[in-house]
Amino acid sequence: MANKTIQFVLMSPEKVVFDQPVTQAHLRGTDGDLGLLPGHVRLITSVAISPLRVTFENGQEQKFLVHGGTLDVTPERIRLLSDLVEKPEEINAEQARKTKDDLEAKLKGDFKPEEEPKLRRELEVARARLAITSRHGH
Repeated sequence: MANKTIQFVLMSPEKVVFDQPVTQAHLRGTDGDLGLLPGHVRLITSVAISPLRVTFENGQEQKFLVHGGTLDVTPERIRLLSDLVEKPEEINAEQARKTKDDLEAKLKGDFKPEEEPKLRRELEVARARLAITSRHGH
């Protein structure tokens, strides 16, 4: 009989943020969206700035924001080392919304071409922060 859960270990450079069994995990890799289940084939890939959603056996979910990283998956374990991990309760949604709006306006206006990658990355972070703080964010 196949396992119903897979151990998920989420680490930042400073600490282990999360280490629990889950029934599934969803996040965005640099090559697209990933859905991970127990028994997943071996995989090593890069992760984008992305909301991470894990589901427990009781159906409850927990969300995180990962700021890129490296994902290492075996059939029994998922390990994600991220540069920075944020929990929804650590994020000020009002500030994230204001930052998003300000960055969108700046990208429509005048800015130096060399600023664009930094501005787009900051916008990606602000949008991801809003996604994990909203009740309907994915």
